[in-house]
Order: sequence, then C-alpha cells, then structure tokens
Amino acid sequence: LRGIHVQINKSKSYKFVTCLNGRILDVCIDLRKKSKTFLQIYKKKLLSDNYNTILIPPGVGHGFLSLTDETLVLYEISKNYNLKDDMSIKYNSIDFKWPVNNPKVSIRDKKALKLNEFLLKYL
Repeated sequence: LRGIHVQINKSKSYKFVTCLNGRILDVCIDLRKKSKTFLQIYKKKLLSDNYNTILIPPGVGHGFLSLTDETLVLYEISKNYNLKDDMSIKYNSIDFKWPVNNPKVSIRDKKALKLNEFLLKYL
C-alpha cells in the first residue's frame, strides 16, 4: 500500500496515473481548502487490462493499494518533482476503509503525518 502523497507549495502539480501491469485501487483525497469537495475521497480501480487512467489535480492527495502481484504503475507529473515539497499522509488517518489488514507500507509512509497533523501544519 502506498500512502497518501501530495506536493505542496509551488511544487503542486497534475498527476497522470495508469496501471501498466496488474490492478490497483487508486484513492484520492481533496486537500484543497477552498474546494467544494475538500476532504472528499474518490476511489477507482485501475486495471492493466484496459489501461484506464486517472488525472489528479494539484492539491489532491493520492495513494493506492496493489491488488495483484507484480503491479506496475506509471506516474507522469506536470512539474519537476521536488522532494522537500512531497508530503506523505498516513493511509489509515483518512476517512476511508482500505480492503486490507496489515498492509505492507514503506518506512516513509509509516512515518507520515496523520491527516489532522498535515492540515494543521500545511493548510
């Protein structure tokens, strides 16, 4: 499971995501404070069978759960990646029931901020 990531400050960018091999459950959360859909969650299964794709606007957090072994995901972003502006939010701190118990999560995502901490610090 890849935690919720979002670029902040001037690094905010569009993200174009497709699944080249396997399947993923793609999950987005609107982190744009002035948006009508602030904190709403959008989910979609992306399958390599049909190469469906999602375009994620700047300021929307994104994470996903691999649903198959050997999943391959392609990201394209509209600005150069900036590590210092890449924030991570704990996947289990958003209002979403992930369909997995005890997922494999990166060290970085284990150390991520909870959603309420992110909102207080960055919004």
